[in-house]
Parts: sequence; structure tokens; C-alpha cells
Amino acid sequence: MKMKMKRSNELHLIRAIYFVQCLVGCCVSNFLVLYLSYRHLDSHEVGIIIGTVYPFSQMIGQPVWSSIADCTGRHKACMLWSLVTGSAVIFCALYMATFAKIALVIGAGALLTAGVNPLLDNTTLVSLEYHGVPLSNYGRFRVYGAVGWGVSALGLGPLIDRFGVPVIFYAFAVSSVLYVALIAILPFSGGAAALSYGSIQCADDGADSGNQQPPAPTAYWMDGAGDEQAKLLPPSTTTASNPPCGAADVASRGYLRTLLGQRYTLLFFFMVVSMGIGKGVIDAFLFLYLQELDAPATLMGLTLAVTTVSEIPFFFFSGELIAKCGAIYTVSLALCAYAARLLYYSQLTRAWLVLPIELLHGLTFGLSWAAVASYSYKISPKGYEATTQGITSALFWGLGFGLGACGGGFINQAYGFVFLFWMGCTFAASACIVALLWYYIETRLTSSSTTSRTSGSRTSGRNSGRNNDNNSSGFV
Repeated sequence: MKMKMKRSNELHLIRAIYFVQCLVGCCVSNFLVLYLSYRHLDSHEVGIIIGTVYPFSQMIGQPVWSSIADCTGRHKACMLWSLVTGSAVIFCALYMATFAKIALVIGAGALLTAGVNPLLDNTTLVSLEYHGVPLSNYGRFRVYGAVGWGVSALGLGPLIDRFGVPVIFYAFAVSSVLYVALIAILPFSGGAAALSYGSIQCADDGADSGNQQPPAPTAYWMDGAGDEQAKLLPPSTTTASNPPCGAADVASRGYLRTLLGQRYTLLFFFMVVSMGIGKGVIDAFLFLYLQELDAPATLMGLTLAVTTVSEIPFFFFSGELIAKCGAIYTVSLALCAYAARLLYYSQLTRAWLVLPIELLHGLTFGLSWAAVASYSYKISPKGYEATTQGITSALFWGLGFGLGACGGGFINQAYGFVFLFWMGCTFAASACIVALLWYYIETRLTSSSTTSRTSGSRTSGRNSGRNNDNNSSGFV
């Protein structure tokens, strides 16, 4: 009973952290564009900051922070350092008035805060695994972030109308303090290797593994959760001489070679970048377009509230939907939804008409991010979960988002918003078609050798990652 109560408290704390995380994120995400416009920066300069400085700083910082956390085993400490230092720097943007100063502060703040989100996702997935909660339930925890984002959006819109755009930084400061406090009391401090297997060494490390029996996977499952989790994982072949950490195999092959050598990993990363491009175009330019259509800040806040409400059912039921459809079709559906949203924006004549289409955000982000985060964790070599999560986040929020926002800035400057949204729609639809063709061709080319490769992976390759046969992981 005491253990169940402790487990419940820890999982409720994670829900609260996601709620506050998105209170913070909403302040400096969509509304940052309004602040840059408030400082009289033109759309080209806004595109450079939102589309180049911020995302590419994130792209550098996310894998660096995540790698440091994996190497040191001090994941919570890295989260706290990243959040405290980065938040302090971002707040200083309130006192900057020129393009160069704002760009410098936003870039430094983005670099410093880059570690928080991927490390939080990794900590959540590690916690779920440790407590025997199926990884497919990730969305049921992340959904509290959607609620927090909606609350923040509804509150910030009227506050901006009443007190002006700079109020977003004061809201950011208050919510950041609460964010730090919640992470500080988080009971976990290490990563998956520390929680699940401690310092187990692999047989090929030269250690005497006969005296080091790894725990059975069902040892961490409670209340029947292990049966559901087992359906998403390949048949277990772990023995005393073949523990699941795979540290030596990763060391000998190299982390990136091990990760990218798995089936469908490159396709997965391509789809992540493509979604990031769509996200970058929307986040960087939708509010500026609505402002051009004379939309008040209250309507913009309501727009964000609608998007976050749409996330709630998709996050909550993401496990069932992903298990039924597979991750590739889930992400393909998200790309189609991006195309539909961008096409709709290009036809807008009145600002308030944006509200109905924002319901598709549940597909473009809620469902798709649940698939991306959980799949990224599954394909990660043991002990490198935070690093893999950091790379995935960097590809989405850094490379993809940056290309969409930066490229969109140049297109918008030259041709206007309507053409920009048309181009975004065309790209999203094309990326979806390319991804499905890629999957079809790769599957056909490798189908003849599936049996031999699967049998080989059970004897030699299974240790390097959670799942070398991604068909068993729910990707298809």
C-alpha cells in the first residue's frame, strides 16, 4: 500500500510538472512573436530570431544537455541548471530594444534552456517503465501540458490587451519559479540505466555476468500493466549472460551507428523534421497574419486555447490510436493535417474564422508527439535514452522548426503570407507522400531478409537497443 501511494504521488508530480512546463512555454512561444513586433522588428528580423537564432540554439543545446545527463547520470541536476540559467537569461530580453541585443539574449536563453524538455520527456518515460506503467500511456501524462498551455493562453490574451505585450515576461518569471520548485522535489535523479538495471555490465564487457542476474521485465509491472506493455515489445531473449543494457555493443559500434543502423530510424527522423517545418511556419507566422487581419490579442489567446483543448483527447487516447494505426501512419496523418491547416490559412478572410481549423492541432501535435516521444525512447540504445530524446527534439524543435520559420521569413518577405501558407501546404503533403513511398520501398526491399535478420538480431543485435526490429515496436 505504501509503495502504491509513493508511486501515485510521483506520477501525479509528473503531471503537475507538465502542466507548469506549458504555462512557462506558452509565455515565450507564440506570444514572443508579438513582443518582437512590439519592438518594431520587421518580418525578416522576426524570421531570423524565431526561425534561426532560437531553434538552432535549441538544436545545439538539446543533444548536448542530454548527452551530459546520460554521461554523468545527473539528469535532474541538468534539468535544474538548464531551467534556472536559461530562464534568467530569457527574462533579460524584456530590457533589450534592438534586434542584435534581442537576438543575442534569445539565442543564449534558448541554448541554456534546451535541455529541459527532452530530459523531462525522458524522465517521464523512465518513470513509467520503472513503475510498470505502459509506455503507450505517455500521452496521458503529457496531456496535462495541453491543459496548462490552454490555461496560460486564455489568461495571457486579456492580460496583454490590458497591460501590454511585456506582461508575458512577468508571467514567464512567476511560472518559471514554480517550475523549478516542482523539478527540485522530483524523486528521480538518474536515467533509465540507473533506475532499471543499475550498473549491470554486458557479457561481452568481459565481466562475470553469471553472478549478475538482470531483473525480469515483469518485475516493474504492477496491476496487470505488464501484459499491455509486452505487446509493444519484441520477445525477450535476456539471460544472465545476455543482459539488456548492450553497453559494450554500443561502445564498440558507436552510439550513432547503433541508433541509425536500426530499421526505419532514418525514415522516422525525416518525418520528425518534416513535422517541425510545418510547426515552424505556423508558430512563427500565424499570429502575425492574424494581426494583419486586425485580430485582438484576446482572439489569439482563444486560438491557443482551442489548439490545446484539441490536444487533450488525442494525448489521452494516443496509446490506443498508435497501437492500432502504427507510428508511421500516425505521423503521416499528422503531415496531412499540417497540409490542411496551412491550406485553410491561405484562404482566411476574417481572423475569427481561424478557430475551427485549430482543432486539427490535436492531430498535428498531440497525437504525433506522443508517437514521436515514445518511439524515440524505444529505439534508444540502453543508457542513451536522454541523448536519443535530445536528438529527436533537436530535429523537431531545432532543425525542422528553424527551417520552417527561417525559410518562411524569406518567403513571406518576398511574396506574403498567402503564398507562404500555400508553400507550406505543398511541402507537408509532399513529405507525407515521400514518407509513405520510402516506407513501402524499404519494406519491399527488406521483406525477403526479414526472417534471417530477425533470427540474427535475437542472438547478437538485440542488446544494442530496445528494439532493433521496429515492426515489433509499433512503428508500423
